[in-house]
This record gives sequence, C-alpha cells and structure tokens, in this order.
Amino acid sequence: MTEALGCLLSPGGRALRTKPFTTTSARRRYAVVPGTTDGLLVPLAPAACAAAGVAGHSAASGPRARWGVRALSTLARTGAARLAPRQYVLGEPQSTLLGHVEDLLGTRVYAAVHLGPPRANRKPVLHLMDRRGATLAFVKVGVNALTDARVRAETRALEHLATHPPAGLVVPSVLASGAWQGHPYAVLGPVPTGPGPADVPTTAMRMLADSAPEWRANPLRRPWWLEATDLLLARPDSETVRRLGRAGDALEKTVPRRGIPTGPTHGDFTPWNCFAGPRGHSVWDWERFAMDRPLGWDALHYAVSLARRHTSMPAELVSLRTRAAGLVGASGGEPDSATWVHAAYLWHRGVSAVRDGQLASGARDGDLDQWLLPELEALLADHLTARP
Repeated sequence: MTEALGCLLSPGGRALRTKPFTTTSARRRYAVVPGTTDGLLVPLAPAACAAAGVAGHSAASGPRARWGVRALSTLARTGAARLAPRQYVLGEPQSTLLGHVEDLLGTRVYAAVHLGPPRANRKPVLHLMDRRGATLAFVKVGVNALTDARVRAETRALEHLATHPPAGLVVPSVLASGAWQGHPYAVLGPVPTGPGPADVPTTAMRMLADSAPEWRANPLRRPWWLEATDLLLARPDSETVRRLGRAGDALEKTVPRRGIPTGPTHGDFTPWNCFAGPRGHSVWDWERFAMDRPLGWDALHYAVSLARRHTSMPAELVSLRTRAAGLVGASGGEPDSATWVHAAYLWHRGVSAVRDGQLASGARDGDLDQWLLPELEALLADHLTARP
C-alpha cells in the first residue's frame, strides 16, 4: 500500500501511516474507506470530495452494494472520513504527481485514489475533482512492467479512437500523458458513468466492430495466436500449462477452414467498464484494445463476467454454450463459428492469466483449474471434437 501510494503521490517513494486527528493538513491526509480492502482512499477535505470519491468507487455493483456506496457517500459528506482508523499522510502537492497534474490542467484539484481488488494488473487510478466534488479527469499510473505496458497501451488505443471514433460510442479523451518517477501516466477526460447493462450490450460491440473494415482471417496466423502459443512453450512445465497446451492443439485441429471474422475489440468489455447513457454507450478502460481479434470475443467476455458474479457460476457458464452463437452473431461475428470462437476466447484468456501471474497475485479468477479449464475442456469435448 505505502509503496504504491509513494510512487503515485509522495516524493520520497512512501506514504506514511498516521492516526486520526493529527495536525497535518487535511488535504494531505487520506482515509482508507472501510470495507474496500485497501481499494479506495479519499481525501479528508473537502468533505464533498470524500463523498464523491466514495460515490464513484463502484458503478457496476448490484443494488445492495450500490445502496451501501450511497450510504457511505452520505456519511463522508458529513466529514466522517476524519474518523477513519486507517489514514496516510502524502507529500506536499507541489512535489507529487498530483501537483504535476495541477500544473498540466491549470487548476487546483483534489483526488480520490482507487487501487482496485488484488490482481496482477492492479494499479492506482486518481479520480480528480474540484473542491465541490465535480469530476475533472482520471489519471492512470503504472507501477511495474505489466501495468506500465497497460497504461501505454490504453494511451495508444484512445489516441487511435480519437482519430477513428466509433459511431455511437463515448470514449475518454487523452488530456495529457507522460512519465512520473520512471512510470507512464495518462490523464483521461471523464465520460458519463453508471451501472453497466444487465444484458450483454451487443449493439455497442457491433458499433465498435463496424468502426473498421472487417476481414476474414486464419486465426492460426494472427499475432495473438502465435504469441500465445510461443508463451506456452516458454513457460515452466505445470499441469495448468499442459492443459492449456492440449486445448490449443484441439483448437488448431478444428479451426474453421473459411477463417474467422476479425476486427477491433475492446478486450475487457464488462458491466463495470460501460454505461448506456443518453449520449450513447460510454465505454472506458481500453488497455486491452486490439484491431485483430475474433469478432464476438467482447460479447463472450461480458457474458463470462456476468457469470463469474453469479452464485451458480458453473451453471451460468454451461448455459453460455447454447447462447454463444447468438451473442457472437449479434456483436459482429459469425454464428456458424461461434463454438470455436468461444473456446478460443477461453483459451486465450487462460494463457493471458498465466502470462500475467494472476494466480500468484491473488486475483479472484486467477485459479484457472477451478473454473476456466474445466469449462474449456468440456466445451472442446462436447462440441468441437464431435464435428464430422
């Protein structure tokens, strides 16, 4: 915690733990919001910023969680953040990234710090506000090689989308970018946010797919496939790697002869990364954007994300086998190849998790043996290997 905050906001590389009611300026003191497992820190003052920081913490949770967020936000507006038992003192604003961003934007800002749940790509995100709590921007900052690459990738993706905007989608703009203490950062403009759709927003995914010419490609010759297979060959031997290797062999033998409709995909389309608003579909977190993925992957990713949040997750994943053709077709892909696309999505997600070290990071979905591999193997056994 202290190292991550230090890289972000403190000139000495660490943020110091302190106690309530110290005499340090409230603007330099941050409270860990109870119940967020170090996932959210808010400034002690102004209280409006503490409240707005809490309110913006999770737009995609269920109704009960959203009620809890609203209750915490109301409490923070009274100044209750000063009573939080866990607080940190950060550096003077002029010597921190916060001060640097103030210079870039030309105005004084206050920040809530979102760290998110444990995962390999966990990184700080600053929610920048004016003193009334109105959102001005968000700042993403890398803290290691993986998150550095993700911040750079999102910056490139948003710059591309600014010159090739998908009709009907609202995406963040890049207000500024650079490096801080050797790590990249990106200052992103806000977009309308709220709870993500309960059903897969295939219309928004089709809008993205239609923003560039579609082509039919042999996936076995695409960089995403070649890089993933090379990565598996280079990994230390383990049962997980062997199972992914066998699944890759099955996919290679059953690839559709006519190729796969290919085009631009978001890469992390989830209920917490999009919102259907009055100006169109707001979509953010573009760090996994790619121009050459099988169309339909975004819809499958969204559906799997919904299933992963469900109490009967295995049954939800099984039901997705029968829904895959409709989801793939509605989002720009080809229903006839949906089973292969579905299996290839699970396989590539598994390889990516191994590459990033999600299991070691404590990520909720990092243990592939508990959910992804059984479903991938069942899908291959029940559908692909049964082809004539």
